[in-house]
Amino acid sequence: MTSMKRLEILLLAVPISFALLLNTASSAEKPTVPAPINQSKKPENKTPEAKPPTVSTNPNTDPKQTSAQQQSSNWHSWFWPPIWSSWALVVIGAIAAVVALRTLNAIKQQTGAIALTAKATDESLKVYRPFIVVLEPVIESRAMKPNEPEVPKSATIRVRNDGLGPADILGFDIQSKVFTWKDIDDDPKAEDCFASEPTGNIIGSVIAKGCTIDLPPRWIDIYPTDLESMYKGNSRLGIYGILHYRGGPEKIYWTRFFYWHLVDSTPPQTVIAYTEDLNAHT
Repeated sequence: MTSMKRLEILLLAVPISFALLLNTASSAEKPTVPAPINQSKKPENKTPEAKPPTVSTNPNTDPKQTSAQQQSSNWHSWFWPPIWSSWALVVIGAIAAVVALRTLNAIKQQTGAIALTAKATDESLKVYRPFIVVLEPVIESRAMKPNEPEVPKSATIRVRNDGLGPADILGFDIQSKVFTWKDIDDDPKAEDCFASEPTGNIIGSVIAKGCTIDLPPRWIDIYPTDLESMYKGNSRLGIYGILHYRGGPEKIYWTRFFYWHLVDSTPPQTVIAYTEDLNAHT
C-alpha cells in the first residue's frame, strides 16, 4: 500500500468516527416509548373504589430542580455508557489525523529533496560534461605535374576535449565541396550541410580531458574546372562536418564545424567560416 493510499484512509477515519458518535448520542437521548396496552381483553365490569386524593407532603419539590436533573441526565448520556465505543473511535480518529498530517509533511519534504537532488545532478552534468572543439583541418595538397598548381587531396580533422569529463565519440560525418563564393552572403545554410543523427563513422575512442585526437582523413576530389575557378578566386573549397559524442550519462552532445580552404592565397590558407550557425555546439 502506498503512502498516499494510507493517508487517504487515515483522513477518512476522523469524519466517520464523529458520525458514529453523533448517531449513538442521538439514540441515547430518545425517550423510551411504553408498549401499547393490549385492548383485546374486555375489562371486567368492576366498580372502582373511590380513593381520596393524594396530596404531596414533600416541601422540597422544585420544577427548576427537575429540569436541571433532566439536563444532567442528557450530559450523562454523552459521556457515559453506551457511547464509550464511539468516544474511543473519536480518539483513534484524532490520532489517525495527526499521523496523516505528519505523513503528508514527510511526503512534501521527500518530494522537495528529490527535486533538489535532480537540480544538483543537472548542474553537475553542466560543469563536468565533455566539450569537443574542432581545430583547423590539416589539408594535404600536391601537384599532379611539375610546375602545376597544387591540388587539395585530403583533410585531416583534429578534435580536442576542452571539457572536464571524458568524451565518447558516437559518430561523425565530414564532407568537402566546392562552393561558388564572393562574400559572406554566399555561405551555405547549416541545414544543408550537417546530418542530424550520428552516422556509422565511429572511431570507438574516448577522448580524455584536455586530449587531442585525429579523425580518419577525408579524401578530396576536385574537378579541373573547379580548381581553376578556385585559383581565380571565384570559388572556395569547404571542409565541414558534425560530431556526436556523450559523457558519462546517456545525454548526447554535438559539435559542428565549417572551414574554408583558400588556394588563391600565398601560401594557401584554411580559415573558419564566420557564419555562426556553421560553427555551433550543444
